[in-house]
Amino acid sequence: HYDHLFPNGNIERITTSTDHQLSSTDQYLAEILKANLSIQSTYGNFESEAFTSDSNELIILAQKQPRNN
Repeated sequence: HYDHLFPNGNIERITTSTDHQLSSTDQYLAEILKANLSIQSTYGNFESEAFTSDSNELIILAQKQPRNN
């Protein structure tokens, strides 16, 4: 939810939903590489622990590749 507070004190609540499709780790990594990014690291949580199949999160640190002119 998002509550928008107007100057007159009225509140408008905005609710939205999204569909999320889970992809495999390999699909995420392939998309990142296809976007000309280099993968620096992957983590399984916000404490920078290694990603494993049992991890609750997938955190990918990627960097834009320099252009070849």
